[in-house]
Amino acid sequence: MPTDKLSKLAVEAKPGRTNFTPQQPLLGETEISPQNRDVLLQIASLIRLAESFRLGFVKCNQPVQGRQMAARLKEMLAGEANIISVELNEPVSSLRRAILQALESDESDYVGKRAIMVLGFEQSVPSEGPAPALDELNQSRDNFPKSFSGPVLIWLPDYALTRLAREAPDLWGWRSGVFELAPELRLMASLVNVIMQDVDTDNLSLPLKRERAAALEGLISDYQEVKIGERNGQALAGVLNQLGNLRYLLGEYAEAKRLYENSLKISQELRDKKETLKALGQLGNLAYIEGDLTYARSLYLERLKISQELDDTCGVSDSLGQLGMLAEDMGDLVEARRLFQNGLKISQKHGDKKGISKALHHLGNLAYLAGDLVEARHLYNIRLKISEELGDKRGSSTALHQLGILAQDAGDLFEAHRLYQESLNISQGLGDKRGISKSFHQLGNLAYLAGDLVKARLLYHKSLEIFQELGDKNGISDSLGQLGILAYATGDLEGARRLIQKSMRISKELGNKSGIAIALKNLSFLEEK
Repeated sequence: MPTDKLSKLAVEAKPGRTNFTPQQPLLGETEISPQNRDVLLQIASLIRLAESFRLGFVKCNQPVQGRQMAARLKEMLAGEANIISVELNEPVSSLRRAILQALESDESDYVGKRAIMVLGFEQSVPSEGPAPALDELNQSRDNFPKSFSGPVLIWLPDYALTRLAREAPDLWGWRSGVFELAPELRLMASLVNVIMQDVDTDNLSLPLKRERAAALEGLISDYQEVKIGERNGQALAGVLNQLGNLRYLLGEYAEAKRLYENSLKISQELRDKKETLKALGQLGNLAYIEGDLTYARSLYLERLKISQELDDTCGVSDSLGQLGMLAEDMGDLVEARRLFQNGLKISQKHGDKKGISKALHHLGNLAYLAGDLVEARHLYNIRLKISEELGDKRGSSTALHQLGILAQDAGDLFEAHRLYQESLNISQGLGDKRGISKSFHQLGNLAYLAGDLVKARLLYHKSLEIFQELGDKNGISDSLGQLGILAYATGDLEGARRLIQKSMRISKELGNKSGIAIALKNLSFLEEK
């Protein structure tokens, strides 16, 4: 598969390659714990004694720690063996092929014993769900000794190692040793300090989101191994929230919800209001997407109350915006405007440009609903300008999408296509599944208007699949409604009626008055036909 070619050969491990860790090594030789020094000596002994293929597994929860320990092994065995580190940056379908492809790209001329260390394979071993790479390991078991003449050491966090042993028993049977590295407390503290100082994950590229997620997963696993005191508990709550944000941004809503709920439980027990309000806001967003508006409102109100207690002006402004979106969805546009304007005033008073751009965008949506397209365009363009100044790619993508809708309504389909495509490109770079699905939906509308019904159907189905994966009921309703219109255009009146009725049922469940109105209008049109 193409993803296998995304592995990277790193002859020398680079501990500081992530964008959120210090560029200098976090642990010196003398700072490695005695326990882990012993483990490194055991691994070095396996490599020294190996005269042919040997398979070893190294349990190491933290990717940053793994890179540093791999670099230390290279130093220990300098002159005795060539240590080649293969780091996998993406999920792969075949571990053996990925290693071989990485080795083929290496032009170094090695003399003597060669040992291969594989890092990053955990990206192919999710904590739950299908793991095709593990099935393939069983099938290719006998090919490993034929492909590699020296030791191969696979570094994995605890959960992935446990799953590999259970689901790839044929390969597991080749093992010559399993080596367990303990968490390094100093490294954990350094990573937490750096990560907590850099919390804007929204605009990271998809590869960097995955890299950061791996580091956060490692920290959580390490915290499970060490004694959790109040200080560590507070740090863990923050790490859970950050990882939850990444899973949310990547569209992994079920996992995000689990992480937020765990963070909320810890932070409430410790009376840590700062992390509590973060979890409340994100759990509210998930409830909103799932269509549970009553629960979302209760979470947003609780977040607003805590933000006011902490004098967290950004939190207050953001909470008002969230409550405004609920009011808008429930058809109370007067209340929505009041909430958005209050949030805007707070953001303007405190110079919060990101908050200002969000509030202006919400007010642009209200202007659009009121039919004031000139004002809507003006506000969306301000949002776009501020987002570009801040480097807020998600904000830029959202503004471009809305400007595309205005261009489409004005009949300028060429400009609308350009804007939708630009928004889609940004969303794809960020790994923003919700943004991607919305762009597919609008591009489907353009294809329909251009008379390309085959392309329109393809785009609507792609959008629907993503919305269904995310559990985004509003998105599902919209896609079903458009597929219903498409069915009518192809002469399938019964199929059109069924799809539009299904869309209306979802809108009724959500209390989405505009969705209900559109569905009723379309059903009335069908009855006339």
